[in-house]
Amino acid sequence: MTFGLKTILLIYLFVMAAFVAPATAADQIALNDPTLESIHTGALYPEGIEYNPKTGKFLLCSFREGVVYEVSSDGTYRRLIEDERLITGMGIRVDVARNRLLVVTADVDISVRRSAKGPNTFAALGIYDLSTGKPTHFINLGSLRPEGEKHTRVFSGRVARGIVNDFVRRMAPFETNAPEYPVQNWLTQPIRKAAALAKDADALSLWAGQAAPLTKRTSAAELMLRLIQETVASRQHP
Repeated sequence: MTFGLKTILLIYLFVMAAFVAPATAADQIALNDPTLESIHTGALYPEGIEYNPKTGKFLLCSFREGVVYEVSSDGTYRRLIEDERLITGMGIRVDVARNRLLVVTADVDISVRRSAKGPNTFAALGIYDLSTGKPTHFINLGSLRPEGEKHTRVFSGRVARGIVNDFVRRMAPFETNAPEYPVQNWLTQPIRKAAALAKDADALSLWAGQAAPLTKRTSAAELMLRLIQETVASRQHP
């Protein structure tokens, strides 16, 4: 199962925006606290670090173990999240307003766990209770199957290249009868505004632009692996 690079990036940004509330100034903390001791554990490979202002503790995700640790300033720690579905810990984000922690994971063949289908076939977003570490949602990005893009006039009355979503599919039988611009654009404007407020990508006009045919079809896991490799390469050769 493969899909376009631009599409999976849009999906990823949409999912992140839907679940993360902006942090306030009170939620921020400097990470240069001289009282913070070392955490002693084997082969941790911390990929992400966050601070929980509710507990005054740091959160570390282990790339190798797929585990999220809660660390006190004196260096004592506990495993806050240990979910077998987390193959790796590729990044975390604290959502204080909703008391949630978001964890990005994928199987890139360098962790102690393996996904059911093997390396480079799996990527997901786990959402956990920030206080207890219990899972609340687990979104398998591999189950998302965008249908690519097509030329459509169902949103504005003008032909444009857009990513196929539920609105485009449902309106397809009526496209030839849709009013010309700007009438159709005016008619669908309330729908698009409501979808934007609800963060519902299935009713938004997701314009792909002229570069859409240049995107490569790949899996989410392969995309994330390539991003990691390119990041490592850029750091080695500034």
